[in-house]
Amino acid sequence: TEELHTIVKELESAKAEAEKANISKSKFLAAASHDLLQPFNAARLFNEILISEANTLTPEQISLVEKTDQSLGMAENIIRSLVDISKLDSGTIHPSIRTFNIYEILDSLDKQFSSFAEKKKLSFKVLKRNHFVESDPELLYRILQNFVSNAIRYTHKGGVLITTQKRKDYLRVTVWDTGIGIREENKTDIFNEFIQLSDPDNQSIESGLGLGLSISERIAAILEHPIYFNSKHGQGTTFHTHIKSSENQKRMNPVNLVRVPVTHEPITALKILCVDNEIQITDAMSLLMKSWGCEVITAQAESQIDSIIDSEFIPDLLIVDYQLDQGKTGLEFISKFRSQIKITIPAFIVTADHTKEVSDKIKNSGFTLLHKPIKPAILRATINNELRVKKEV
Repeated sequence: TEELHTIVKELESAKAEAEKANISKSKFLAAASHDLLQPFNAARLFNEILISEANTLTPEQISLVEKTDQSLGMAENIIRSLVDISKLDSGTIHPSIRTFNIYEILDSLDKQFSSFAEKKKLSFKVLKRNHFVESDPELLYRILQNFVSNAIRYTHKGGVLITTQKRKDYLRVTVWDTGIGIREENKTDIFNEFIQLSDPDNQSIESGLGLGLSISERIAAILEHPIYFNSKHGQGTTFHTHIKSSENQKRMNPVNLVRVPVTHEPITALKILCVDNEIQITDAMSLLMKSWGCEVITAQAESQIDSIIDSEFIPDLLIVDYQLDQGKTGLEFISKFRSQIKITIPAFIVTADHTKEVSDKIKNSGFTLLHKPIKPAILRATINNELRVKKEV
């Protein structure tokens, strides 16, 4: 009995150490991802400025800029995977189940991937249907997003098709492709972390960490959406998941997975105050928005509010990072600036922090949130959207 007691204590101690190490790893991943996103965000913005000046560059320079953009895109996918894994490991992902129309998910997938497939000269079809389901739309979208991304990545001829099928009490969503397929010996490993299928016939496949399917499987387990797949090497693959149907057919609030519509409305002569404690980011944001014809000033801290007001610069819009120095937040900066200037100037928040806690805090405060790295088209559309809302009010 004494020996058994000692063994149990040793096992409990080992378990506690393992849990401590796992928590430490998750915190490290989250912190590292956040810190990587800051300079990475600036790099993407600087590169976008070069892309916008393509008419002044030589063909060789344009090729270099495009290759840089592709490399940054690959790095972004890797960082986003690290963010997702850190969330899953730390147990901070809690689904928000609601009733919504699957059409909105399918439409968002169509918008996101149609141009990607077109570049590879692949057929890409989404057979959209109206059907109400119960799930967390953002987490479900992440699952299907990984399926579609892999399908297009590993397909070189033919195309990708997304379909839905109504069953007894659930809806089956399937992603079909005519890609390279999965070898029999690899089928038991594809959901493991850091497993990436090789394609000896095509070396142009984007590099990554091989986390996409692992992330999808773990999110699906949280949502209780079973995942199935069929594949034949050289002939293609199908992935599908089952989503609970909803008895409630009433129209709910739209999902809005495509956060803001991409728009090309002019923003010339707009006055913008951009606040971020990273000087590289404010420099990049300033140069980009100035290239759009905006008048931009930048700040790094709340202590600069008085000097901004003294300069008599009255911005039309505030773009503020959430995490500022000395423990201050962008929410506090906006509140103080509006209070001192006595004008409720439109504003939105940007952040490299992808935690639900921060996202909920920003959204509950009534502000639009953009996660870093920021895509310039989405930034421009958000600027237009915030000003449009102000006009409507």
